[in-house]
Amino acid sequence: MTRLDELISDELTAIANSSPVPADLAERAIAGGRRRRRRIGATLAGAVSAPFVTSVNAAVSPERRIGRYDTTTGDIRWYDIPVLLGTAPRISPDGRYAAAAANNPSDRPEEAFAKVVVVDLTTGRATVVDLAPADAAAAVYTINGLPAGFHPGDGLTWRPDSRHLMVGNAIVDLTGRHTGTLPPKAPSTVQNN
Repeated sequence: MTRLDELISDELTAIANSSPVPADLAERAIAGGRRRRRRIGATLAGAVSAPFVTSVNAAVSPERRIGRYDTTTGDIRWYDIPVLLGTAPRISPDGRYAAAAANNPSDRPEEAFAKVVVVDLTTGRATVVDLAPADAAAAVYTINGLPAGFHPGDGLTWRPDSRHLMVGNAIVDLTGRHTGTLPPKAPSTVQNN
């Protein structure tokens, strides 16, 4: 079991063995420990994300709860959720929330993200949020108009403010309300000579 103080010690040792001691040594060590803590917590919750998946329900536990490992205490806190998950949960950048697509029995890829589970990791309250059909469909990666899989992060990622989710290129708040859309990726301008 890895503890936060061991992670910080390892980070300090790695930095100390590099050239001159940087002025921001303590800040970098603490930030590295926090990143690892979030990553370990996310891993326990099942958030080992693949860069691209074609099946949303692949390898997701049928349990109706998720666990979060606290590296400072070694405790696992369990959160009950009202539905089965369709994707692994992802912890928000600030560590306060976890979100995942709810399991959807539909075979239509554009319906895989119709419902999202948002868990407040402080209070333990889980909410199932309905997404607009266009927002749910934004998670699907298409080639020539045919569904080919889901965008990176299983189609669901956090915005840096931890108050908005990206479903494909659609941006929704934690209640499922559409708040914006990222522009589509520009086509490549590489020329073959």
